Amino acid sequence: MENKKIRVGITQGDYNGIGSELIIKTFLDNRMLELCTPVIYASQRTLWYHRKTIKEAHNFNYFTINAASEVRSKRVNVINCSNEEPLVELGTPTEISTQVAAASLKQARMDINENLIDVLVLSPPCSPNHNNASVSVLLSDCLRISVLKNPTKQTLFDRLQLMTTLLLQDFGIRKARIAVVGTAPKNDNEKEAEIKSAIQQANEKGMVCVGMLSPQDLSASGNLSNYDGLIVSSDEQANELLKDKTVIDYSFGLPFVQIAPVYGNAYELAGKDQISTDAFRNAIYTACDIYKNRKLYQEISQNPLRKQHFEKGSEPEE
Repeated sequence: MENKKIRVGITQGDYNGIGSELIIKTFLDNRMLELCTPVIYASQRTLWYHRKTIKEAHNFNYFTINAASEVRSKRVNVINCSNEEPLVELGTPTEISTQVAAASLKQARMDINENLIDVLVLSPPCSPNHNNASVSVLLSDCLRISVLKNPTKQTLFDRLQLMTTLLLQDFGIRKARIAVVGTAPKNDNEKEAEIKSAIQQANEKGMVCVGMLSPQDLSASGNLSNYDGLIVSSDEQANELLKDKTVIDYSFGLPFVQIAPVYGNAYELAGKDQISTDAFRNAIYTACDIYKNRKLYQEISQNPLRKQHFEKGSEPEE
C-alpha cells in the first residue's frame, strides 16, 4: 500500500457557526499534518475573519489553491468557494452563509467523486442527508450504533448483513458480534417472532448476532464492550447509549468515506472560543483509519491466498 498522506476534504459548514473555529483550532497543531493533507472548502474571507477571533490563531497558516489537483502536502490547503465579501453574523444563519455552505459541500463531493481527495469530513452545522444510498452509523470509542425503526424480518436481516460488512471492510473485524437491542414493542408477539427469525437467519448465514437485549440491561451490566456493533430501534435509545460521549456520524454505503462530527448546530457557541475539538479530531482520525482499512480489505480481496488441497501424507505439487 502506498505510504502517502491521506487527502482529507473538509467542508466549512455555515461560516456563522462553529465549523471555521474547529478547523483552525485543529490545524493549529502541526502534528495533524503528519497524519493527513487537509483540503478545506471554504469562503477564504470568512476563514480569515475567524482566524482573528481565536486565541493564538495568528499561528494558523494556509495555502490557497484553485483546485484540488494543486494540493500540497504538509500544508493546510484552502479552496475558495465564494468570491463574495459576506457579512459575518456569528450565531445567526443567513441566506448567504447557507449558500456558501452548500457550495463548499458541492465542490468537495465533486472532488471526492473524481478521486482528487480521499475522504470527506463535514463541519457542523451539517446534515449528512442519509437516504437509500447510505446508512448512518454513530461511532464513539468502541461503540458502533445503527438505528433501525419499525424493523421487519427482511429489513433487520439486511441491516445485520450491512453491519457485518461494515465491521469487516471498514474496521477490520472478522466474525463481528452484533447485538439487536429493544427492537420489538412490548407484548407484540408477532413482531418479536419476526425479529428472532431474522436473527436466526443471520446466524445460519454465518453472522454472529444476539438479541433481543434490553437497552437498560445492556448499559447497566457493562456488557457494551462485548459487542462490535449494535442495532437499536429509536434515536432515543441511541442517545441514551451515547450520553456524555464524543460522537461522530459515519455515512456507510457511499462509494467514498464521509464522516460528520456530532455537535448539533451549536450556533450559541460561535465566536466564543469555547468549543472542544475532540469530536472533530476524532472524525478526521476515524476517516483516515476507515480509508486505510478499506484499501487493505480491497487489496486482500483482490489477491487472496491461493488455497492448496492435498491428501494427508502426500506432498503438495510444485
